[in-house]
Amino acid sequence: MPSAADAGANPRSRTYPNAKLFHTFNGAPGVQVATVTGPVSKITGTVLVWLPPQYSEAGYSHSDFPVVQLLSGYPGSPNTWMEGMNAPQILADQVARHGVHPFILVSATINTDPPHDPDCSNIPGGPQVDTWLTQDVHSLIETSFRAQTSAKGWGLMGYSEGGLCASKLALQHSDEFAAAVSMSGDDHPDGDLLKPGTAPYNDNSPLWLLQNHPPVPVSLLLTGTMQDGSTASEAAAMSTAAKSPTSVSRLISPKGGHNVGVWMSMEAPGFQWLSQHLDGVQDDSLSAGPLLLGGLGR
Repeated sequence: MPSAADAGANPRSRTYPNAKLFHTFNGAPGVQVATVTGPVSKITGTVLVWLPPQYSEAGYSHSDFPVVQLLSGYPGSPNTWMEGMNAPQILADQVARHGVHPFILVSATINTDPPHDPDCSNIPGGPQVDTWLTQDVHSLIETSFRAQTSAKGWGLMGYSEGGLCASKLALQHSDEFAAAVSMSGDDHPDGDLLKPGTAPYNDNSPLWLLQNHPPVPVSLLLTGTMQDGSTASEAAAMSTAAKSPTSVSRLISPKGGHNVGVWMSMEAPGFQWLSQHLDGVQDDSLSAGPLLLGGLGR
């Protein structure tokens, strides 16, 4: 396994040994899929990837692309972002019409132990979903595609449970993510595996993290509607609790409930906002490659 120093000395030596794990996904044009077992979390899950058209163009053949990790709701599937939510088509339109960054889109399984809802967290004695998403999936992408490897090149966007996940994973892992968009996400876990009043519950609550942990250099966009329960008030509480260098912005519509139609309407502004808070495409000769991780299997 090459060292970080080796990769930094010769960036163009970066290789992609796990690219062979991906094959064409029939459900959505341009999407690839792999089913892997994470070497750290031991979770087996599906990972869907959409590469922007620019990825295959000659002018970008030595470029690393920023990544947005998409998180579904509960119950939910990673397919929802690529099919029902039309994320690739919406992003491609934003790139063409508004100059948004051509992101690599990644959507991985988050509900790994049905019918339980793990809130994208490491459950004591249970599934290690945080580790799956932030270590195993992250490393899989960096060793399969020309993805950026710095936090400024990685963002998160999720709806419902995935919105909670986006906020809390960004706050917990500012060394991996620089920005996150939460669509109708809670400010606390609401699954069945983390119990209120316990340390694991608090440690996975975005509001508690904002109130009790040292602030981290992360930007959050909280979106929702006034008609969706406590979404607006919880977003306001998180905004109040945020301290520099953490920043929290809000985009709250007056009408609309807790549904796919609302979340789809937030995708375009979400991608625009992420484009303002993440680095764009970079020449890979200027950045060090990642460590290569073995052990990812079908």
